[in-house]
Amino acid sequence: MNFLIVLMDDVGVDQLEFYNVGSGPWADTSLAIDDIVADGVRFNRAYGNSACSPTRATIQTGRYSFRTGMTTALGDHEDFWLGHPTPIGPGDEYALPEMIKVREPDYDGNTAYFGKWHLVSEEETNFDPSDESFTHPNDEGWDYFYGETIRSSSDYEDWYKVVDGAAAVNVTNYMTTETFQDAIDRFTVAPIIAEPWVMMVAPKPPHKPYHCPPYATPSGCTLGTSTDPEMFRSALEALDYELSRLIAEIDSQLMLENTTIILLSDNGSFWQSIDSSSGIPRPTGGQRDIHKGTPYELGNRVPLIIAGAAANGQEGTTRGALVQTTDLFATIAELAGVPFLGGGDDPPEDSKSIVPLLNNTASSIRTYAYSEIVLDNDATPPGPGLGPYNDTDTTDNWDPGESAHTVRNLSYRLVHRDDAEYELYDLSSAKWETISNDRIAVALGVLNLTGTEKTNFCQLRTKLEQPYPLERPTTAPSLTGFCP
Repeated sequence: MNFLIVLMDDVGVDQLEFYNVGSGPWADTSLAIDDIVADGVRFNRAYGNSACSPTRATIQTGRYSFRTGMTTALGDHEDFWLGHPTPIGPGDEYALPEMIKVREPDYDGNTAYFGKWHLVSEEETNFDPSDESFTHPNDEGWDYFYGETIRSSSDYEDWYKVVDGAAAVNVTNYMTTETFQDAIDRFTVAPIIAEPWVMMVAPKPPHKPYHCPPYATPSGCTLGTSTDPEMFRSALEALDYELSRLIAEIDSQLMLENTTIILLSDNGSFWQSIDSSSGIPRPTGGQRDIHKGTPYELGNRVPLIIAGAAANGQEGTTRGALVQTTDLFATIAELAGVPFLGGGDDPPEDSKSIVPLLNNTASSIRTYAYSEIVLDNDATPPGPGLGPYNDTDTTDNWDPGESAHTVRNLSYRLVHRDDAEYELYDLSSAKWETISNDRIAVALGVLNLTGTEKTNFCQLRTKLEQPYPLERPTTAPSLTGFCP
């Protein structure tokens, strides 16, 4: 089986009409994405982290970010990478292409990554075309790499591309077009990949800076006139068009029937890309920020559709079960015919195969979904580290310098912030958190709960402590005797 993994950037569920979150307007995704939904299984409760690098690391390793140390989006000034030693591990992560090639040698020589990597950063203030970080994707097992290992430019028509670790070359072709064309070329231009293959295509746009693509899109776009949300939608439509070209090429190679397409995003939408008429709260006028970079629903909930060969007989269906981006690791192994058998790190402790959900032979594979966000880079040891970090803000708004760990079940979300505050949200019917459905916080007191709320609070708090032991300052509300 072939695998085409398309990792979008900052495309939350609120940006896609078929998820019905908010009231739009939405991008026109009728060229490719809508067809993938029609031909696949759509997951309505899929979760990653709420920043780029952490989710990308979970896909590559099948492990939570605190285990890999990749707990925040890497900047341009840090010296950290996926596989760096952490306080709880030696590093040297076992990445997705390494795993599949070791377990099934037929994939060897046929794995390729295109686009934004964002899992390595050098301690530099300016981009260097000869940066030693350029070999990192290949070091992690990808046979071929075409794209950005670190941010090279804020202009999507004037940027630098790395090819298999060589010094970066300047590219003036639109980044989305170039990224997908590199993938298309692997079927006709040397080096040519052969079946079975694994391709991961990760275009950076529509991530900021918001811009107008260099060609017309269904929604239209005029630089200097269009709003940020309008430019975002236009860039997403450009992605949809380029994706349709790649799928058409795979079809022309008579490989599509044997290809599983996995479409997802690395995190939720940045609030500036959300239209003010959508009905979704934006952090203006006293509203809290609940989007990318926060521990809330629209920050770490991501679109996920699995289509093609793996969805045979289940096309056009949906699943309400909880799944995580870590689960793709074990899922791809099983679909490739080399499932993990359990025991030790086989599979990684945080990855569960989604295949029973795809086949509709199980209604759930996990009862909890875990996420974390660390936005304070003043860590010890240097780099993203593990957190949590001290923060003195005890207001109800999310501070971009805060860190948090969060876990949810089908109905409730518990957030533990690094200022020791707990927040419990009833999401049984709500699509995002608001002050009105905040059931527990420092201001309210931990005993102000109904029986059902207390049960969920205690269960979620216990689960949150299992992967990540909580550190609670003496100023935190006492829970002595509260939970069994």
